[in-house]
Amino acid sequence: MSDDTATTSVGIPTDDTPPQPDADRSDERSEEPGFAVTVRFFAMLRERRGRDAERVEVPEGTTVGQLHQRLFAGQPELSMPVLYAVDQAYVPASTPLQDGCEVAFIPPLGGG
Repeated sequence: MSDDTATTSVGIPTDDTPPQPDADRSDERSEEPGFAVTVRFFAMLRERRGRDAERVEVPEGTTVGQLHQRLFAGQPELSMPVLYAVDQAYVPASTPLQDGCEVAFIPPLGGG
């Protein structure tokens, strides 16, 4: 496995406020408690993202489903249904993330 890991900050809205561009959210991000998780990509997601893994900063209370929606917002070809895994266990989309956990998005596999 390559060591192709990048760090991304993902602001997950926790209320009805629409997301703001990162440039306008710098003050909000510093006040909002959060943590980092490692996201692993497989199959088509890995090919399209151009990396195996990414370190992502998220606000406290973020669920695995919210993280998936946020990472692939505006990319309909990548916002396919996926299986979610946290720390190598399959979980529902409503699972809250914890500091330092490993998240995997596993797309459907074709076969024949």
